[in-house]
Amino acid sequence: MSLTFILNAATIIAGIIGLVDILIWEPRRRVAILKLTKSGSHDEEKAREIAKEPAYVEIAKFSFPLLLIFVLFRSFSDSVDYGLVLIIATAVSGLIWLVDKILWERKRKQAVTNLKKEHEKLPQIAFDAVAREPVIVEYAKAFFPIILIIVILRSFLFEPFKIPSGSMKPTLEIGDFVLVNKFAYGVRLPVINTKILDTGSPKRGDVFVFRYPGNPYEELSDDEKVDYIKRVVGLPGDTILYRNRQLYIKPKCTKEMKICPKATKIDTKMIAKNGYFDRKDQMNLDILEEDLLGVKHKILHDNHVSEYNFELQFEYRCMQGEKEWVVPEKHYFAMGDNREHSADSRFWCFVPEENLVGKAVAIWMNWNSKNKYYIDFSRIGGIK
Repeated sequence: MSLTFILNAATIIAGIIGLVDILIWEPRRRVAILKLTKSGSHDEEKAREIAKEPAYVEIAKFSFPLLLIFVLFRSFSDSVDYGLVLIIATAVSGLIWLVDKILWERKRKQAVTNLKKEHEKLPQIAFDAVAREPVIVEYAKAFFPIILIIVILRSFLFEPFKIPSGSMKPTLEIGDFVLVNKFAYGVRLPVINTKILDTGSPKRGDVFVFRYPGNPYEELSDDEKVDYIKRVVGLPGDTILYRNRQLYIKPKCTKEMKICPKATKIDTKMIAKNGYFDRKDQMNLDILEEDLLGVKHKILHDNHVSEYNFELQFEYRCMQGEKEWVVPEKHYFAMGDNREHSADSRFWCFVPEENLVGKAVAIWMNWNSKNKYYIDFSRIGGIK
């Protein structure tokens, strides 16, 4: 019996218990209290016993939302649009709270007022039973402000992002959780991603998150509508060349320039030959330091793969010359630091400005790839 099966079963059982209590058992408890008090009995102890929820109901109501969140996370962690989920959760909980404030709360107060007129000497517990909020309203009021704060922070300031692949090794490892600055490239509306305030644009060397633009020669499937993380190599108007594993950048020529810049060979320096062991592919890779026109960072080269075989595996596209790309306006050229193991702008072309999500600024947690229950604190820190 798997853990997933146990969690799913527990979630269903807790949900059924909570639903039955809301629809049947809780109304029965209220009726029983009213009958007891209207009969002339003032035994508050007995009334409290009737009003008290059974222990299994309390456990079910407490555990159900936690189990549901965990099950949904495990089930849809690779494909779910968390922004959309949070927006829906905020809207639903806010709507329940609003309807309760406008309609249901008034009805409860009116019911208490009517009961007091008819039975002035009833104990307070009888009035409390009538005035008590439904569980769904309690949940909505509890979660609405929390979810709203999360939506605001996630949409306009910072968003967590999990590294799903090794394309950005050694800068980012599988299992890293990075913090993405949503304010760096403009304030955007959640879900629709429309920019409402311009606060900046990507700089060369930035590690940035963006919505996968898709292969221009193929239709984007639902599974491909995900966020990617790469490094900004080319800015709008730049010419990018990648030949024999050597990167060249020719910056954009503007009207203000008397002489247009020439293509610059991007310098690399060997740090450790076969110095990086890739556990996934069980091979050693070279660690180099790349100077991306002033931005120094580490990259990996795989000498086990020839450039010819690399191109056969991933077909270069959108070239304007021999392994040469001219970056259109309002677009960016992205590459992974793990050069021979990264599907990037060399293969699916450019990143449109409207697809930008934010700038990755820090690693805030890492689940070690060897053991998912082990936190590697050495990974925590800023991103270069």
